Amino acid sequence: MSSSLAFSHLIILYGIGGLSDVGRHAILAALEKNSVEKITVITEYPEKLNEKNWECNCFHEVGHTNPFDDPSLASKLEMVKIDSWKNDQPDLSRHFQGATAVVSCLGHRQPGWKYKELITRGLIAYDGNKQVIRAMEEAKVERVVVISSFGLRTDDKVWPHWARKLMSFLLSTFMRKARNDLEAMEKLYQQSSLDFLIVRPVGIGEDKVPVGEYYLQNPQEEAVGGNMAKMDVARFMVDEATAPSFHKTSKVVGSKPGTPMQSCATNYCYHNRTVTFLELCTMLSSTLRRTLLRPNTTTIYRTFAQGPASGGHISDELLAKLGTLSTQALVDGLWVMGWPSAQIDGARPLHPSHRCVGRAVTLNFVPARPDIAQDKPAGGDSPEYEAFEKCGPNEVLVMSSVGPWESVGGDIKFLRLKQRQIGGLVTDGSVRDTDEIINYGFPCFSYSTTARQGPAAMQPWECNGVISVSGVTVRPGDAIIGDQDGVVVVPAKVAEKVYNIAHGREVIEEIVKEELTKNPGPPGKFYPFMSGKIKVDSPLGKLLASKGITPENSNQFEGSADW
Repeated sequence: MSSSLAFSHLIILYGIGGLSDVGRHAILAALEKNSVEKITVITEYPEKLNEKNWECNCFHEVGHTNPFDDPSLASKLEMVKIDSWKNDQPDLSRHFQGATAVVSCLGHRQPGWKYKELITRGLIAYDGNKQVIRAMEEAKVERVVVISSFGLRTDDKVWPHWARKLMSFLLSTFMRKARNDLEAMEKLYQQSSLDFLIVRPVGIGEDKVPVGEYYLQNPQEEAVGGNMAKMDVARFMVDEATAPSFHKTSKVVGSKPGTPMQSCATNYCYHNRTVTFLELCTMLSSTLRRTLLRPNTTTIYRTFAQGPASGGHISDELLAKLGTLSTQALVDGLWVMGWPSAQIDGARPLHPSHRCVGRAVTLNFVPARPDIAQDKPAGGDSPEYEAFEKCGPNEVLVMSSVGPWESVGGDIKFLRLKQRQIGGLVTDGSVRDTDEIINYGFPCFSYSTTARQGPAAMQPWECNGVISVSGVTVRPGDAIIGDQDGVVVVPAKVAEKVYNIAHGREVIEEIVKEELTKNPGPPGKFYPFMSGKIKVDSPLGKLLASKGITPENSNQFEGSADW
């Protein structure tokens, strides 16, 4: 587990259903943390905390008590009741102000056998989390741990257990609506700039007593066990909210390997009557036979292999440090590591004062075609406006054009970027209304300027996917740094390492310039100097030693490179 965040304020959201029950338990898990000074609970159902039975076996027959009834916790707990996640919650972001992280337990993976309300009001994973993401971005909250399910089409299939295939079948038949809701929710987070972790608990058991431990599924390892207590899932989620270990990814969590799934004696409720596990299997078998014998007129869905869009998360602190370096130092840092060219050729500053640094929000344009124009979401739902709303002072919008002279936008569209106080705009295409964009004040880097309109040549198609800009790959969340020499993309996965190399090189360059200023002469005696290749007994090595820089404290010397 990584070191804890400087923590004070946790947001917890829950609804109804088994997954949402974990949210109720997350309140108790957060109360166990001395580092959590404030807990804001946001839900449609505050009254569910009054129930003694939280669909669990935490306290055997004693049951739960509502933590909000404890006077000693009054200063620590805050309840926010909303009417419905199906309705817009315009003031939601004010409850997120000052929060450090979010635990989101909205939605469910049940077919409505227990509560009819699961069908009418329980499918809130997409609707609720869409508003949560917006509120987090407006309040500048980065970390979120969100509950989902194994067995989805978006599942990376690392859990080598027969129950995953069964759950996948259930989600494709009895629980299609729940599956679609959860998958749409996951896509929202994957396309966002947030530091998210999607949690996939296996076999949550209502009869399971919490044991205070959890196990993570790693590829090629023995399957973690099922029948995990909801409180143990909640503790994992709160642990990851307060001390993050996994970023922009998903993890399967379960009980100790070898723990069986729920007993075959377990009963289920279907249409208000109790059925045994055997009866349930008979129902599934019947459904499977009907599915296989059905005439071949239904749509066949196929899941294609695709890696995650983002390569990792860059903190505000690291982003600020990268912004202190020149683009040439960053290019050199990537070059000595063996990474391909990272400079976006042709992206030039629109004004000499322009300099940018921020995490990439990507937008891909495709060549215009009638069906593309028809199928693309219209109006405010267009991918370009989705991208605009993800941008703020620490984001740079990177737009991949179909050609250098095609316009990616002008004064009316980019007025919104001014309002968002965007960190910068970068494109391998052109922009219109140059004077007005310069007056907007945000940094802009483009191939050129143009009076042409863009829609005739291209259409915005995808927000926050992996794009190519002048032949350079850009992933959402990568660091984008621009100055008068151009624009450089620093992959999030190696950003810390690149900073250490580039910063060390800049220190050396300043020492060399200082020496040549004091003792004028040809600089050749200090060349060549490449990071990780400087020889201790060279003129440069001796100069650096006189300044206290040695292989013991610098990675710039031969044999000291740590990449």
